[in-house]
Amino acid sequence: MVDLDLESRGCSSSGLGAKEVVVSTMGTLYSIEDNDALAEEEESSVKSFAEKTRQQSGFTPLVAYVLMLFTLIYVPCLAVVAVIKRETNGWKWPAFTVAYTMALACWPIYVTSVF
Repeated sequence: MVDLDLESRGCSSSGLGAKEVVVSTMGTLYSIEDNDALAEEEESSVKSFAEKTRQQSGFTPLVAYVLMLFTLIYVPCLAVVAVIKRETNGWKWPAFTVAYTMALACWPIYVTSVF
């Protein structure tokens, strides 16, 4: 079952401004204090950093994949929604876009929760 923690949900909401922000927000929220070893880019320190991050976040490969799918599919940035509103001269299509992409993005979470 996929259960996204509070940090993951916060990262997803920060992506409404731009999808790139999701990655930087996750990096900030899951930061680990081992910058000296990472600066030297030693292979063992990079591996240990990845393992520490995985342990701290509690992400399994399935959760990470579902979160990636959700982020790629859900609402485009708010600038796109604003352009849709301007081009269509109404709120019907922007509302449809937001509702449709959110519903479509939730299916991987639903499918993995059921099976």
